[in-house]
Amino acid sequence: LETGGYNHSRTDGTWELPREVLDVHLALLVKVRKGQVPLLPVSDDPIMVDKHDLTEAVDFVFARMDRHKRIELKKLFSNEISAQRGKVDLDASLLWFADAFKRNVYDQREDELRHLFSQYDDNDNADLEFYEFVGMVTKLKMDVRDLLSTRQLLRMYCKMLIHMRVDSKIFIQVSKEFELRAFKVGPYKDDVEAAEKRQEHLLDEASNQWAAIQGQVETARKFRETSTIGLRMADHEEVLLQLLRDRKSPEMAKVMLAFLAHDAGITELPDPVHPASPGHGKGHQHQEKPPKEHHRGDAHHGKGRRGSLGNAGKKEGGLVTSP
Repeated sequence: LETGGYNHSRTDGTWELPREVLDVHLALLVKVRKGQVPLLPVSDDPIMVDKHDLTEAVDFVFARMDRHKRIELKKLFSNEISAQRGKVDLDASLLWFADAFKRNVYDQREDELRHLFSQYDDNDNADLEFYEFVGMVTKLKMDVRDLLSTRQLLRMYCKMLIHMRVDSKIFIQVSKEFELRAFKVGPYKDDVEAAEKRQEHLLDEASNQWAAIQGQVETARKFRETSTIGLRMADHEEVLLQLLRDRKSPEMAKVMLAFLAHDAGITELPDPVHPASPGHGKGHQHQEKPPKEHHRGDAHHGKGRRGSLGNAGKKEGGLVTSP
C-alpha cells in the first residue's frame, strides 16, 4: 500500500476531492465520534481520540475491502501515525486514511478499468458489441451483491454509444456514473444483520453461563472479599453485568466470565445452550454413573424382553406400533 503525497489542489487553486474519498473521510469521522456534535469542534486544538475506537471505525468503514488489505492498512497506519498513551490525532488520522484510500483503492480502480478496456479493444477501434461489453464487465472481481443488473448494463452501454468514439476515458467516466466497481463504505446489509444476530446469540450464551455459575462465583467472592482476588472479582462482575445489561461486546463478556470462573475455582464453563443449575460450574458438576446392565436372568427382565418386542408392541411391515 502506498501512502503520503496526495495533492488535493487543482490548477485553479480549488480543492478536488473525489466523492468516494469524501465518503470514507466523513464515515470515519462520524463513526469514531460516536454521535458527538459538533463533529469537528471550532477550537484549533488537536482532537485526540482513542486508537481502539478509530480501529473499530476502520473495520466498519472498510468492511468491503479484502481482509488482508484491511489488516495491512491498519499496520501501516500504526507505523506512520504515532499514538500518545493510546490516543491519536483525529485530523491527521482522517487525512492519512483518505490519502491511503485514494491511492490504493480509488486510483487502482481506474487502472483496473483502463486495463480491462484495453484487453477488449486491442486494435483501438472502439468497436464493442453489447455481449462483449457484458463479458468484459463480468471479468471484474466483484461481490455478487455489487453486480449491475442487465437493465443497468444496457443503459450503461447505450450511454457510451452517445459518444462518437468510445475509448478507455469514456468507459471509466460512464463506469463511475453507474458506480461500476464503486467502493461503498460500511458492510453489506445482510452482513450487518448476520453480525447482529450472532452478537445477540453470544450475549444469550453469556447470560446463560452467568446464571449457571453466579451462585458459586458470589460465594467465592464473599469468602475472599477483602483480598486482592475478591476485589478483582467484584470489578469483573460489575463489568460483566454492565455488558449484559447494555447488550454490548459479547467477546468482552466471555472474557469476564472466564476470569470469574477461574477465580472461583470453576475449571470449565457450563454449556451455554443448556446451562447447569445455578451455582454449579460444569467442571464441578456431579455426573451420575450409567445404570448397570441387567443380566439375562434378571427377575424383571427375562429373555422374553430381549430380541423381541414382547408385550410392549408388535412389528408390522418393518414399523414398531404401540399395542
